[in-house]
Amino acid sequence: MIKTWGVIGTIRHFTCLLFGIALMAASVALAKIALLGTSPISSIPNVLSELTPLTIGEWTMVYMFLLIFLEWLVLRHYFSWGNVI
Repeated sequence: MIKTWGVIGTIRHFTCLLFGIALMAASVALAKIALLGTSPISSIPNVLSELTPLTIGEWTMVYMFLLIFLEWLVLRHYFSWGNVI
């Protein structure tokens, strides 16, 4: 079923997506600072943060957006932004 949110609803959902990714990046960074370890999904940003001046939170955000882009690239016309949000 295709949802029609309108412009305001779409902006609200994308804002929620960005907030969620930022919150996830902050929680990954805090888990590393607290020496709780890193999960498998955050191991790539963890290694990249050791090799570059970007932090693990910044790399987590970049990595998550990269995964969304790769999903779009693979699925093409089957991709729906409603699934991302």
